[in-house]
Amino acid sequence: MMFTEKMKTVLMSTDEKYKYIWRSAAGNLYLTTTNKDREIFASAYPFDAYSELFRGIKSGRRPLRFRPDVLDDVEKEYLKSVLAPFRNRVVGIKKLSIIDGNRIVVHVTDERTGEFDVLMFPSFSEHSNMYAGMKEEREYTLKELGI
Repeated sequence: MMFTEKMKTVLMSTDEKYKYIWRSAAGNLYLTTTNKDREIFASAYPFDAYSELFRGIKSGRRPLRFRPDVLDDVEKEYLKSVLAPFRNRVVGIKKLSIIDGNRIVVHVTDERTGEFDVLMFPSFSEHSNMYAGMKEEREYTLKELGI
């Protein structure tokens, strides 16, 4: 199903945790965080107020993804491999705007003291498509990034 501009506007104004829209067998419309059968209802948020706008979504089908992942597959794989030794200590990842472009910053905790430490990645052009899905100055957890 193709989403109209009005549909996209409505969907993108919802909480960022919701990525799928789905209609139950009973005809009720929901937003969900997952498309896994066993977890759909646990994360379901009623969305019937917009049922008429989304009448093209049929009952009983798989949830439709409307919000893209923050990172693409290449970015995910790169961060997974680079952060592997620190994975259990990562507190958050942030995209920062700096004088010569953008930079990815990873906040980790020091195992001995519990204090924060920072890993700075090389900068990249602000005109680059790298990490385009990340909002500047917003800290993401590994789970939010799908890592």
